[in-house]
Amino acid sequence: MTISNRTFTSVVYDIRQDTELLVQMRQATLSRGDLGLSGENGIVGSPQWWTAVERGDVPIKVFEGTILRVDGGPMGDSCLVRIQGTHEMKSWTAWKGFAPSLIGQRVEIRYAEVAPKKPPTPGYLVDLLVEVRVL
Repeated sequence: MTISNRTFTSVVYDIRQDTELLVQMRQATLSRGDLGLSGENGIVGSPQWWTAVERGDVPIKVFEGTILRVDGGPMGDSCLVRIQGTHEMKSWTAWKGFAPSLIGQRVEIRYAEVAPKKPPTPGYLVDLLVEVRVL
């Protein structure tokens, strides 16, 4: 993953350190069920997957914005972090180690768009949070 020349206060999330999530994603990908991500470029977090990231086969996208709030999502059953960028708002499930003190902070989100094993529609992609940095 290419790191820009920007100065960051700190990395507050890195998927490489989220072993619990990586184990869950691996199990789902390898299961016979419909849940899980496609293993087309390797299992998320594996050396094969990171090689695909470095080659650009799994592009890393960047979104910058300010964390506005955390809420329960449309059904009230999740913890969604709402981040306002210049032209749009994006939401992610609160990552491991998310702290309410981040509300109001400007962040850079790095994420990959990956296909699920069984996409609901052709071309459907999931935004997979890879890294969060406080700017």
